This record gives sequence, C-alpha cells and structure tokens, in this order.
Amino acid sequence: MQGWHVLEALCELQDGRGFFPGRAGGGGRISCLRCAVERRAAQATHGWLLAVSLVLTAAWVERPLEMGLLAAFFLAGCPCCAAGCSHCAATTPQQVQVVVSGISNGTCSQCPGLDGTYICTLSGQTGGPPPQVGACLWDLSIPPLCGPTFPFDLVRMSIGTDNMPGQPHYVLVTLRTAAGGSFLIFMRRYASLPNCAALANESLPFWQTDGKCQGAGASCTVTAL
Repeated sequence: MQGWHVLEALCELQDGRGFFPGRAGGGGRISCLRCAVERRAAQATHGWLLAVSLVLTAAWVERPLEMGLLAAFFLAGCPCCAAGCSHCAATTPQQVQVVVSGISNGTCSQCPGLDGTYICTLSGQTGGPPPQVGACLWDLSIPPLCGPTFPFDLVRMSIGTDNMPGQPHYVLVTLRTAAGGSFLIFMRRYASLPNCAALANESLPFWQTDGKCQGAGASCTVTAL
C-alpha cells in the first residue's frame, strides 16, 4: 500500500488542499485521487480495466514507490484532481476574476471603496447537483469596509441552480459580510448550465442590496482564469 499512499499524498499536494467536495452526488468530501480513479474507470472498458489492473498490481508489489510517482504523474492532467463543480457545463475554473465599479453610497459613506478587481478561489459546493438546489462558491476575504457593524469583508461568486422556472441556473456575485449581514448582489440567469470556464467579461446586472451600499448604475463582470 506504500505506493497508493504516495500517490494520494502527491495528488493532495498538487491541488494544494487535498480534499474537495466531490461531483458524484453533489456533496460529500472525497479525495482527488479517488475522484480521478473513478473518472478513469468510468471512461474505460471492463476488459481494459482488468488488463491494466493486473499489470499495475504486479508492478506495484515490486516497485511501490516508483509506481506511485508514475501514477501521480499520469493523473496530474486529470481535471478531477482539482475541485469540480456539478453546476458547470464543462471544466471548472479554480479562480475567477470579479471586476466591480460604480458602487455608490447608501447608509454607508465608504461604498466606492468596494470598487475594484478581485481574484476569487474555488472554496466548495453547497446543496446537491442539478436539478437539485445548490451552488459552487469562489471566495476572497477583503479588508472590512463600512463597519464596525456588519462590514463588507467577503467577495463571493456563486454558480448554481434554484427553482426559477425557465431559468434555473445563475452566476451571482455578492459583496457581503462573511458571517451574514450586509450584502450587495449582482446576478445573471441562464436556461441551461453555464460553461464556467468560458466566462469572459460576463456582465452581471445589479440585483439586490440591504441598503448599506447601492448598486444601481454599477457594473460587475466575471472572467474565468
């Protein structure tokens, strides 16, 4: 089992965190190794799997460390070794760029300070896979603004599914209090799953605010990196 543990450790080092929400079932936390192996297995024929399994088993007994390194190299290009999002039509970007401008004051006089370019990193998935309600999240913590009560301290992009007839899928950007409180939301809806990796200066209209800052007239775009 030495080679197997080496392979899993290398795969975890590759994605930087090791464990992510799995695609299967929309929830649960599975290792990137298991995800990669399951995807390879799903794409293979039973005969191919049997032949390769016999060869690799024999080799692994003799040279476990070297086989672990080789397998890790083989899996390195598999998109499953990074986090996957069941609400994306294709590849899931690990980071997205959010550009916000034109935010104006509401009850807070510092709101233009929220204008800027933010790089958000995939942080997880909530709920279930489509057609169930759920979403994938990209987050970035920012210096608190408009405090001390319920300051804006998080930029979050969500790509998810809800129960809206005709357009159940969405891309949404929220500038918010991480623990809940203040919020400023931009959102665009879609009839089918969005191609997350193809997002390029996708414009999201202003949708909603709690009143602390105003987004009417502001712009928000998202780009997959």
